[in-house]
Amino acid sequence: MDYQVILFMLLLFTSVILLWKYIELKGEVERRARRLFEEWREKELEILSGQKAEMLFEDWKKKHEKKIRKDAIEKSKSVIIGKVTEHFAPYVICLTSDTLFIDEIYRNSTLKNASEYYLIDWLRKEPVREILKGEGFSEEEINYCLNYLSLPYEISQLINNKKLGLSVEESIKQWINIEVDGLM
Repeated sequence: MDYQVILFMLLLFTSVILLWKYIELKGEVERRARRLFEEWREKELEILSGQKAEMLFEDWKKKHEKKIRKDAIEKSKSVIIGKVTEHFAPYVICLTSDTLFIDEIYRNSTLKNASEYYLIDWLRKEPVREILKGEGFSEEEINYCLNYLSLPYEISQLINNKKLGLSVEESIKQWINIEVDGLM
């Protein structure tokens, strides 16, 4: 009987150790499984959030693409206009009756150091005669003009009016009537 009790005790002891190891391993397997699951879940969430962020960005880009392009075009246009103005404005001759306005623009701009500005309020008869002759005016038209015109903007308007089909007399009479109406 001693032999059976020892064997029973040994079996009981082995069973307890095996049960204890089983419970320990079962807990370890569960912990590993949970850890692997958490790692997998975090990776999937990162991938999904990255995809969602990319999708949202693409949607935003599609919605605002016209606005972005329009803004870029406007900025480019402004830069180009500025560069063209800066390079070619020194070669432009301005004919206007509002010399105070032009003078103010010139003096308060970046063109002041890049160009020369001459204020011409009136022209002598010979340069006017040459300009009008060069534009194809007859001698009679030129003589009529010289009685009434001497300002650069008037000459410029007269040339434009003739190109539009208005006679020299019609143009000048219109101006005279406008000035007379303005006086009354």
